[in-house]
Amino acid sequence: MKNKGIPILFLILAIVLTSCVKDLDFDQTKDFESKPVYTATILYFDLTQRNFVSGNFEIGTVSDTLDFSLLSNEVFQKQLEKVELRFKISNEFNRGFRIELDFLDKNFLPVQHIDPLEIPAVTSDFEQRIPIVIKDSPLFLTANKLKINIQLKPSSDGSIININQEKKLSFKSSADFYIKIE
Repeated sequence: MKNKGIPILFLILAIVLTSCVKDLDFDQTKDFESKPVYTATILYFDLTQRNFVSGNFEIGTVSDTLDFSLLSNEVFQKQLEKVELRFKISNEFNRGFRIELDFLDKNFLPVQHIDPLEIPAVTSDFEQRIPIVIKDSPLFLTANKLKINIQLKPSSDGSIININQEKKLSFKSSADFYIKIE
C-alpha cells in the first residue's frame, strides 16, 4: 500500500513556504489618528409660570448651580480638542427670556462664560450651537460646575404672569466632544 498523505503534505508545505509574505511595519502606527465625537446631555428642564411668581409678585430671575463632571477624566482632557454646546429651547410665554450660562471651577470662579441666549416670546424652535476650542480656552478643562440664570424679560404692556394659565419654558442642552487620539 502506498501512503498518499506524504505527497499532499509536501504540496501544502511547498505552498506555505513559497507564499508571499511582507514584513510587518510597526512604524505605520506612528501615523495613526482617530477623531471620534461623543455626545452627552448637559442639562434639561421645564419651568412653568409658577416658577416665576411668588405670592402676587413676579420673580425676575431663577438661578441654580449644578455639578458638571463630564471633564473630570485626565486622559479625556488631554485628548479633547473642541466642545460644541447645543441648545434647543421652546418658550410658550408671551414674554422673552435671557439665559446666562457660566462654567465654574471648584472654587466657584468662572472659567468659561457663554454669551447669553436671547429667547423670543412664543417660540418653539430656538436652536443655537456654541463651539469652545480647547487651545483657545484651556481653563474650560477645569470646569466642574455649571451656573445658570434664567431672566424673565418685562412685558411690553406691563402685565404680569397669570399663574392660572399653564405656560412652559423647555430647555434642552447637550455637548459634542471632539477627541483626537494619536
